[in-house]
Amino acid sequence: GLMGVDFGGESIAFQDLSFNFSLPTKKLGKFTIFGMGGASSNIFAGARDTSKWVFQKDGFDIEYGNKMAATGLTHEKNIGRNSNLRSVLAFSGLVSTRLGYVMSKTNFRRFRVDADSSSKNRISFTSNLSHKISKQFTLKEGVFITLQDDYIFSSGGGLAAEGTVKGLIVQPYINGQFSFGKLTANAGLHYLNYTYNKTSSLEPRASAAFQLSNNQTITAAYGLQSQLQLPQIYFGKLLNKTESNNRLALSKAHHYVLGHEMKLKNNAYFKTEVYYQKLFNIPVVTKPTLSSLRVLPNFSSLNLVETYIDEKLENEGTGTNYGIEMTFQKYLTKGFYTLLTGSIYDASYTGGDGKTYNARFNGQHTFNATVGKEFYKKNAKIFGLNLRAVWLGGFWDSPINKEASRTSRFTIYEVNNPFTIKQKDYVRPDLRVYFKRNRNQYTRTFSLDIQNFINQKNEAFSYYDILQRQVVQQYQLGLIPMLNYRIEF
Repeated sequence: GLMGVDFGGESIAFQDLSFNFSLPTKKLGKFTIFGMGGASSNIFAGARDTSKWVFQKDGFDIEYGNKMAATGLTHEKNIGRNSNLRSVLAFSGLVSTRLGYVMSKTNFRRFRVDADSSSKNRISFTSNLSHKISKQFTLKEGVFITLQDDYIFSSGGGLAAEGTVKGLIVQPYINGQFSFGKLTANAGLHYLNYTYNKTSSLEPRASAAFQLSNNQTITAAYGLQSQLQLPQIYFGKLLNKTESNNRLALSKAHHYVLGHEMKLKNNAYFKTEVYYQKLFNIPVVTKPTLSSLRVLPNFSSLNLVETYIDEKLENEGTGTNYGIEMTFQKYLTKGFYTLLTGSIYDASYTGGDGKTYNARFNGQHTFNATVGKEFYKKNAKIFGLNLRAVWLGGFWDSPINKEASRTSRFTIYEVNNPFTIKQKDYVRPDLRVYFKRNRNQYTRTFSLDIQNFINQKNEAFSYYDILQRQVVQQYQLGLIPMLNYRIEF
């Protein structure tokens, strides 16, 4: 706002603070105290003139706020000549609220129609002990323990979700690394237990790297991974009101990776990875109870973003991801650096109806490029230019049932054709210009960042607008300039 830039008619404000203190001791080891906190708000005020109401949103006030804080302590100490102990204790909290008000057309009196709030509190402890048994063998064991406390509430046209859950996530693990000649191998076992709903998973993991020559290495890896469900999955209010989804098991996936890395001249390397992921135990709807307009036989939690599900779910869904990733990186040499990454992939899922569909996030390709140049002047002055470009394949969306949406006065999708509309590709170039001055005890940096400097209109989502009486396409933010002055000491 201070720069005269309008971000879609919304008032956006944020502030944050972070710190990190290193406290080495002679006998007790090294301690670190860290912390960060922030607050942000996003306020949209509808027009107090009905003649200016063009879209549905114009007759609403929407207020969003967010606060977060995290702090912790780390400790690291060598035990004897061949062992190292590292531990971290951390506390964190996050609170978000969103309120929506519709205005009267006569006196613009506000009536609250939407209310969403959530809080996430964590107390986490992790500790690992490494032993160098010999020149060829290293053993590492440790544990992650997290006390997780979540609350969520959502109401808009009826209660969508409400609940509180508190439970321990306990994750012990052990890993051994063996090196012999040109071969380095890792093998380990990881265990996860969630006390809230008594779900658990035992997960083997292994990897190996073989050095073909002085500049080439091939790698292979396998791992079984598991994941808790999103809070809105556990807490969604079901239509039958006699069951809940808070007893769902963990979602799991088998991960397979093959890779090749080649070191190049001029401080650069090129890396290729081929991967395959088989997901299972995914929550899906197997016995829908709604009418044909809202029935969700093809729902999968893999596609969930911020919405809620009011159906009974079962861990009977699957998913498949596979692709190839390539990376070229040239480290800073003579003031020049570059990083190029690209991926071609496919992502699909199987719903409770047994049919396979495109996953929402199946963009099918990604490409990122970062190129920078620094010019060194006298008196430790540095002038730099940095260009970054992102090109992502468009995500998939479901068609909107216009007639049903017009009758119901809210967006209803054609659930029998999920994710059959591909959005346009996402393109965003960013430019950064900076000036840095190094002193003996501090460094000053002045920079101008221009995100999306070509002001590309990237698609966000579509919805049925009750004022327009048609489907409206919403776009993400365009050009965003950011002025920054930093002192590091």
